[in-house]
Amino acid sequence: MFELFHRQNVFFKNFENIENLSEEFPSANFGVNQFSHLTPEEFKRKHFGNFIFHRKPSNSSYVSRKKVEPPKSLDYRNSGKVTPIKNQGNCGACWAFAVTAAIESQYLIHKNLSLNLSEQQLVSCVTGNYGCYGGDVVTTYQWILANHGQIQESEYSFKGKNEACPISIDSQRFPIKKYLWAGNSEDEIAAFISQNGPATIAIDMPNFLQHYIGGIVDLDVIGCRKVAAGGHGMLLVGYTPEYWIAKNSWGPKWGENGYIRFVRGKNFCNMIQQITVPVI
Repeated sequence: MFELFHRQNVFFKNFENIENLSEEFPSANFGVNQFSHLTPEEFKRKHFGNFIFHRKPSNSSYVSRKKVEPPKSLDYRNSGKVTPIKNQGNCGACWAFAVTAAIESQYLIHKNLSLNLSEQQLVSCVTGNYGCYGGDVVTTYQWILANHGQIQESEYSFKGKNEACPISIDSQRFPIKKYLWAGNSEDEIAAFISQNGPATIAIDMPNFLQHYIGGIVDLDVIGCRKVAAGGHGMLLVGYTPEYWIAKNSWGPKWGENGYIRFVRGKNFCNMIQQITVPVI
């Protein structure tokens, strides 16, 4: 009975917060969703790991230096080059879902091959990361390169928890050749994804996105630091002159069917710090 009353109080506090957010961010929409029964601390503990940010190499073949004129708007979903939304559950492995989504899109773009790759393989096996407690995309790419690729979800399904890596997984692997970093401006990032495909993105995720249900979140890097719940990885799948489009891994009931739009031109939550794409 106590738990029921507690959840009711949490819900009413969140509802009050949602009303305040709607006034503070009029271009975005906030409302009741599957996370409305959780306190901010519970939400952070369940859905954020310790995301590790890597410093972008200043002079490396991994940095894409090609200059292209990108289209004014782009959305890889429109051409069927983005796989369905997944759900990381109570496992802080956004890094694994972002990398997997990026590789799946690469196989759609270049091989017209629709894959459902195994995040659990990455959670269990990538040394240097912490499974459901956190990790980073660069270490993950390096592991995939060293281990000849990633297997399919049907071979090792998502458990949502840390497990010992199987000693031997005798299954077909889908490799990558390398990974690339984007440039240092949002215009360069637009050119980068238009040429190379959907890219992993690491941001300082605002805590109030627990309640996001749609619209464009308008916040600059300084404002974001005041409300950041922690680092979070997603997949950047498109843009317009006004906003970016990112694929999240909190299930299709969150946001805009699992996606979020956020303002372009303000370095939303330090979005330019770590944007990468795998090459197959």
